[in-house]
Amino acid sequence: MTKAGNRTFSIDTEGRGAAGAPTRLVAKDQLMNTIGETPGEHPVTDMKRCIEDCLRCSRVCFTMAMNHCLEQGGPHVEPAHFRLMTICSDLCRVTADAMLANFVLHAELCRACSRVCEECAASCRDLDGMEECVDACEHCSKSCAAMSRH
Repeated sequence: MTKAGNRTFSIDTEGRGAAGAPTRLVAKDQLMNTIGETPGEHPVTDMKRCIEDCLRCSRVCFTMAMNHCLEQGGPHVEPAHFRLMTICSDLCRVTADAMLANFVLHAELCRACSRVCEECAASCRDLDGMEECVDACEHCSKSCAAMSRH
């Protein structure tokens, strides 16, 4: 934990940096107090849930691609499938970051993220041992689809 002025920051360990290093500091009050508080914005709990689903999906897709898929070989590393998994992981992380930052275009990112997660779930569904990825993608797709309608 780091203090700057009267704000306390925590290291975001969900992000991926060089050698697994954290990618950003997040103000503790940022996630808990500011997301969705503007009138007409998303309820805090809906956005927090979507952020959590996006971060989980990013982590699961990346981990499965870099471990399970590479170890299995064959159809698990077919270029279109492997590319989709890495893009899904990255887009989920970027979408979560956009919501954390209250970026005005986060709904558009959520819409794209939902579509990519649907495609990734469908691609993973046909392969052995990919149930965790399918589950994470399906949850994220539903959360992002709901968030894109707010």
